[in-house]
Amino acid sequence: AGDYVIWYENSNSIKEKLALVDKYDLKGAGNWSSGQETRDVWDYYDLWLNSKYFEDIYNHFAKDDIIQVVKNGYMVGTSNTHFSPDNGLTRAQAATIASRVLALSSSSSRAFPDTAGHWAEKEIAAATDAGFFEGYPDGTFQPDRYMTREEMASLLSRMIQADTARKVPVFSDVSEDRWSYGEITALAQAGILNGYEDNTFRPEQTLTRGEMAALLERIPE
Repeated sequence: AGDYVIWYENSNSIKEKLALVDKYDLKGAGNWSSGQETRDVWDYYDLWLNSKYFEDIYNHFAKDDIIQVVKNGYMVGTSNTHFSPDNGLTRAQAATIASRVLALSSSSSRAFPDTAGHWAEKEIAAATDAGFFEGYPDGTFQPDRYMTREEMASLLSRMIQADTARKVPVFSDVSEDRWSYGEITALAQAGILNGYEDNTFRPEQTLTRGEMAALLERIPE
């Protein structure tokens, strides 16, 4: 009889301990009982050793996906300590992800008037040359504009060359006459895209960085 306190380690407790190393300028960290840990513990160490400790993904639904896509080099944080998973994903970031995942390159010297000198200028050129992106009627690319969920569905569909032939409707707010119907439906039936509990997809809603990480982990290799 009585009250007991049980202490145990998991990836979350390790993550909190690693944060203390930087907070108090400690010399390092250590573990014991090697072999009893879960695999994701070493994913945290890998990120931390490369100065990528993200304190804002602790309770996020895409935590494990974020860790993996950063480890794979597909996405980076907005700083060494933040991933900003609930921020919108920009067109520049999406073009960069496509370039990294597919190892795209471009010898084109063409640049949109609003991408010259942009941090993602080369990646945008590569993704555009590959046919994954187009500019706007006024000739701009608008690199800092947020991607919508249906725009990302269209991009992913082209990246994996999904079969967008006529599909059975999946979401109540994505009708067959919608421009992105084929892409959204194909990816949903492939298990890559998920909707909401009310059976909607909300195609015009901004896609977040955390959602992008989750999508990348669902794409078949």
